[in-house]
Amino acid sequence: MSDIKVDGMSPTEIIPFNGAEEASDKKNTYTASAKASTVRRGSSADLQRKLKYESAQAVTAHRKKMEVTFHEEDKKLLLTAGTNTDLIETLMKYGKNLYSVPALHLAVKEKDLAAMATLIKAGAEVSKEVMGLAQDMNDIEVMQVLTKTQSFDAPDQYKFSMTKKVYNFGGGTEFELDSDDIPISYVAKPFFSLNTNYVLKGCEGIEATGTVQILSMGSIFPWAKDLDVIDGNGNYLGMIDGEALTTADAKFSIYNASGDKVAIAYLDDNKTGFSIVHPDNYSRVIARMKREYVNDVPDAWSTKVYQGDDIDPRLLKIFAAFAVDSEGLFKADK
Repeated sequence: MSDIKVDGMSPTEIIPFNGAEEASDKKNTYTASAKASTVRRGSSADLQRKLKYESAQAVTAHRKKMEVTFHEEDKKLLLTAGTNTDLIETLMKYGKNLYSVPALHLAVKEKDLAAMATLIKAGAEVSKEVMGLAQDMNDIEVMQVLTKTQSFDAPDQYKFSMTKKVYNFGGGTEFELDSDDIPISYVAKPFFSLNTNYVLKGCEGIEATGTVQILSMGSIFPWAKDLDVIDGNGNYLGMIDGEALTTADAKFSIYNASGDKVAIAYLDDNKTGFSIVHPDNYSRVIARMKREYVNDVPDAWSTKVYQGDDIDPRLLKIFAAFAVDSEGLFKADK
């Protein structure tokens, strides 16, 4: 058998293309198709081919890196946005970007305070990178939004009901919360306590505690109590202020951790419910509470929230427990 060489190279040194290799059963020889293209290893053509391949790979990788997409955090926020149009618009504006950073990062960079507040309330993380960016910007308003805006673990619209249950053997009082929209929790009012406390408890422990101030208008008007509310870690969440000197039968102002009034609760004319409205726009109804009034039976209170972004749900649950506990002062169960 004679060795066949192409361009002075044996078959094992040839890189075949497009089916150039064909084994001949009859002659047991290697044939190279005249139409096939072969490249000698190490030749300039081979190097050019490799360069083209590597360049194509680099372009593909660059395109993937520069692909406009949502950050994982923003994907989660978008999936839980529901009917929160402010959040959806903010995510569409800042979430889809070339830099692979969360929407909050770009909102801070653009000093968009409203967008920042919307994202934080929805659960966006105020990361070290975001705080570092804000510190470098040295903008007081940006820092205030980042440090004072509270995140609300609740949808924009939700409903829950609350029922009072009294335990006679040292158990105190509990207000059971039932809902199809938010996690189940309850509010406990310990029997043995120096101050009146309403303790909100969920599956992960204490979520908030509302403590009635000893020196308040409630000592004169039984329903006009003031409650300071803290979270499970002792951080101040806000205040519920019973205002007795008003033409309404009962009025409560609700403040957030920054001391801003975020809602006003008015007792309805029939004294079996509250309308909770925005302090600067009474036509913006945040929530409505309704007592299912039945004689000689513990009444359930239903709460429907229309603007969940306006108020921390923990403040709302504490207020609901206080309202249920004080229902007899508004309208006696006869």
